Amino acid sequence: MRKEIFVLSLVLISFLFMQGFQCSSPEMTTAKLAIRNQEYDKAKMNLEKELQKNPQNAEARIMLAGIYEIYGDLASAARELIAADPYITKPDDRNLSNIRKNEIWVKAYNGGIEAYNKFSATQDKKYLDTAIYNFRTGTIIKPEMPDFYHFIGKSYEAIGDTNKAIISYNEYIKLLQPVVDICKEKKIYISATRAEVNQALGKPVSFKVNKFGNNDSSLTEMYNYKEKDLFVYYDMDKEMRWSVFGIKYNPPENWLPQERELATQLYIEPWGALATINFDRKNYDKAIEYLKVINIIDPTNTSANSFLASIYEMQGRTDEGIKYLRELVEKNPDNIIYKAQLGDFLLRLSNYDEAIKIYQDIIKSGVEQPDIYRNLGAAYKNKVVEIQQRQMKDIDAGKLKDYNPEEYKPFLRKSAENFEKARTFIKYSRDYEILAELAEIYYFLNETEKLKTSVAELEAYEFLVPDDQKENYYLKMIKIFDSRLKNEQKSAAMQEKLKNLK
Repeated sequence: MRKEIFVLSLVLISFLFMQGFQCSSPEMTTAKLAIRNQEYDKAKMNLEKELQKNPQNAEARIMLAGIYEIYGDLASAARELIAADPYITKPDDRNLSNIRKNEIWVKAYNGGIEAYNKFSATQDKKYLDTAIYNFRTGTIIKPEMPDFYHFIGKSYEAIGDTNKAIISYNEYIKLLQPVVDICKEKKIYISATRAEVNQALGKPVSFKVNKFGNNDSSLTEMYNYKEKDLFVYYDMDKEMRWSVFGIKYNPPENWLPQERELATQLYIEPWGALATINFDRKNYDKAIEYLKVINIIDPTNTSANSFLASIYEMQGRTDEGIKYLRELVEKNPDNIIYKAQLGDFLLRLSNYDEAIKIYQDIIKSGVEQPDIYRNLGAAYKNKVVEIQQRQMKDIDAGKLKDYNPEEYKPFLRKSAENFEKARTFIKYSRDYEILAELAEIYYFLNETEKLKTSVAELEAYEFLVPDDQKENYYLKMIKIFDSRLKNEQKSAAMQEKLKNLK
């Protein structure tokens, strides 16, 4: 989960003491004096008496909220502040109420994050109750803030209460619908570069760089979109470009200025979770609907696109899937993301020739994207497998005496060329799977030196491979040492490491 939010926190207890004693009821006078003496139980009792007589006393409710906050009862504090809102007439009371609301929702947010992180570390579900309590408290103060509903949904999912998770996720989605509409209309999305956003939205009204520590920073841009404020939030991607991680549209005018501009991440998990839930319940059309939204706001999300493709495939609706992607490309001929998605879908369907053509067209347009080169390399390699399988059938049928490497070697070279190009980007510079593919290719091309270099790099990267991928890594290394290099000693060493994982 994301880091805690730290918003400017003001010392509020002094505001309680600034209240005058003029024209106050005996209960209010006693309560104020008790607060000054830190006799909070006495103050609470007198404030409750005052509110029984005068439930519209906004000052009393704000003071009572402060006492609840001191007690750690954030939910009661939040409810008192909301109850006071219709009756606030004094600017000082309004200012104090707004500041206290800010402090309470930030405490609730951070308390919820802390509790959820403890659950993640311990898997003790008691922390989820605390997380939900805090996040729900946040919704009392800030019902328009989507983040709370996202985290409530995640917490209920972790508990196993799917129905309550659905309710919370739907609240999140409802609040984010205007953002989805903007993404769809203006073709902006998660991971879009600042240049792409500026081209789509024009010149921002303002921008601000936010520093966190020595090396961490983010960028906030504000646009005027349809006479309302649109905030776009960026951080640095792996290619050292400002790229979008969050979008906020038309935050309430009654929020504090720092609340309105506060960076908000655009989470795709609610749509993904609802897609998964509906898929499990065999509501495939509904699952597809949610995945198509992810396609709009995070079109580079390969997991969502693969999920969408797999649903179409599972239902035998591959033509419908291709039609959907072709229509996206036709409506948005300059959108490289949609073209790449069509290429990826065709690649999954083993339509290698058309996938190769699409990837080549993207590259010819001047786009330099690591995923395009990686997938083009995979398409060429799969094309080789396709040719080999056809040749094997011809051999079995007596139409061919032996394999004809000269037919597929050009595709192997093209595959290697594109895999190597992908490795020039930071994203794939140390990707062991691509290196393993290259080792295989160089073996079949009899390029011994390149094979040895690839294997040496693979060995050096062993300690960089994440633990959850070690099994896959060792299996690939065993295949290379056993079947390609005939190195029994190193093969045995890798087999021992694989054995020790289990």
